[in-house]
Amino acid sequence: MRAEPPTSQRAGEGANQSPEADAAAAVLRNPHSSEEQLLAACDALRDLGPSVKAGIPALYGVLDKGVTVRHRALDALAAVGGEPALETAKSFAHWYGREAVETRLADLKAAKALGDSGMLKLLEDPKPEERARAARMLALSRTGKPEAIDLLVARLNDDNFAARHAAAEAIKALRPRMNGSAIEAMVDRLDREQIRVAEADAAVKQAVAEAEHNAAEQAAANDRAAVDDYVPPAETARDVTWELPRLIERLGNKDDEVRLQALQNLRRTSGMTSAWRDVGKLAVKDPNPSIRQLAVETLAEIGWHANEGLFEALKSKDSEVRKLAVVATGPRESPGGYDSEVAATMNHAALDADAGVRRSATLWLARFDPNGPKRPTVFIELMDSADVRERRLGASVLGQRHDAVQAVVPTWIHALEDSDPEVQVAAISWLAGLGDDAKGAESRLKEIVAKSARTAARPAAILLLRMGAESRSTAVAYLVKALETGAAEEKVQVVRALATVGADAKPAVPALLATLAEESNELRIDVAQTLGAIGPDAKAALPALTRMADNRHIDVRSAAVAALAKIDPEGRSLAPALFAAVLNKDRTACGVLAGPMKKTGTPREVFRRLETIATDDPDDGVRETARMVAEQLGPGPTLAKGTQGQKG
Repeated sequence: MRAEPPTSQRAGEGANQSPEADAAAAVLRNPHSSEEQLLAACDALRDLGPSVKAGIPALYGVLDKGVTVRHRALDALAAVGGEPALETAKSFAHWYGREAVETRLADLKAAKALGDSGMLKLLEDPKPEERARAARMLALSRTGKPEAIDLLVARLNDDNFAARHAAAEAIKALRPRMNGSAIEAMVDRLDREQIRVAEADAAVKQAVAEAEHNAAEQAAANDRAAVDDYVPPAETARDVTWELPRLIERLGNKDDEVRLQALQNLRRTSGMTSAWRDVGKLAVKDPNPSIRQLAVETLAEIGWHANEGLFEALKSKDSEVRKLAVVATGPRESPGGYDSEVAATMNHAALDADAGVRRSATLWLARFDPNGPKRPTVFIELMDSADVRERRLGASVLGQRHDAVQAVVPTWIHALEDSDPEVQVAAISWLAGLGDDAKGAESRLKEIVAKSARTAARPAAILLLRMGAESRSTAVAYLVKALETGAAEEKVQVVRALATVGADAKPAVPALLATLAEESNELRIDVAQTLGAIGPDAKAALPALTRMADNRHIDVRSAAVAALAKIDPEGRSLAPALFAAVLNKDRTACGVLAGPMKKTGTPREVFRRLETIATDDPDDGVRETARMVAEQLGPGPTLAKGTQGQKG
């Protein structure tokens, strides 16, 4: 289920500060809006900037509409809401789209750190990837410096395709702040021809060349050839089918821009699955990394029909393409049911030479096929991830696997050192099932008990109870403190754990006695059982347990009586509890108490009291119970059958 926008944002969604923003938000919320309408609405909100923050929820709602819309919406979120909006966007984008969110967050933070001068300097860096990154940061920073526009225009003639493309996107984003007649002329032409900058790098270059008269004739000729390949959205399936052969042919063109435009237009035909089987195989092998990555993202949107193309992408020499292919695959259902071939492919990818590919494949398996891998060790890498969510996922998956136990023991012991208590607790829970094999973790468990927060310390202490005498002593000392300060639910777990060590839990007797004052009958029963397990060393509890033996709840009485019999096996202190059991007509409790009392010989006064009850009590059941107990305690005086209860 997808996350909902924060309440404060939902409440203000209709309160944008301009009619333009209201109209754009309405388009984004309309499920029947076309891709072109969605893109235009995203651009409108982006250009309006921070003054229309109430439009943010509408942008969240289109983050799963496709890669092009997602990227445009994220740019708008960066302009309107900045880092907070992008942080929240992680909850709204599909899991394979979170990387796009992280990239923008990183660029936005870097832009703030560098400042305008730093970004402009980076725009002239010798490395093309840095020039492209600088253009992306400038777009997100919303700078209004004229020199930024001048340098971006110069980058439109960059030798590197990625840098040219990023510069064109930046110019589009910075349009509201532009100065200069040449730039305005370029933008006017783009708007007039309704060509999106992202899809018309060549058209941007041509417009700039005409505005500034500084482009070479050969470059202009190449650009015109690329523009000729622009195909408007087809209005009918027949038109799309008609264009397919020409578009597929263009994927073999030597010009990067021609191939990119052909691929972008083919994306409009993603429903033509028969074509995409071949297109996907061809595009994921393209020499241009941007085209390869766009091809994989497009395949991800098609569904199970695109598996063949994605499998081909997993053979790519480009590790980024392989990683994208893994992430894009996702859980798939084919007409015949769950596609086991995808799972088998992910098993293979989990052993890839590239750590990023292995991580992505392992994440896929952890989410969708955790029991599939023959070797659970493929999940071990997740436990070393810098991302705490991935470490938790790895712990969850490994915690359900009970094969190859010895292979993962070191991983679990190492996980005890994790900074996240949730991972620590998972490790402790898993190690608890090992028996003697868990002793290798003894020293680390002691450290957790001594230093960690209660979340991990309590289960660590409970596990230490099963180890050596020194460890048990350390654990009991900690659990005593937990009894004194913990919540009722936590106390139940602590009390039950102490019951497992018997007499070694003697230091806990005072804390256990204090816990008997709790109102929870369940807790009081557990405390009584633990005191009974401690045995004669818990004699200090005899008065409190004797009072419990007269409780109106039978389960509380039974627990108290059983504990009394274990703490005082010779029965010297059990008479008050025995009389309470007689008056409650609790014959089972009477039998439990009579056994220890009979061992040392029952005092005469006990028989006298029983005789009084058997003859004078008005309740027939009480009189019968008193006579039964006297017989159990014998030899002693035979009690005459009382008559008081029969008087009319």
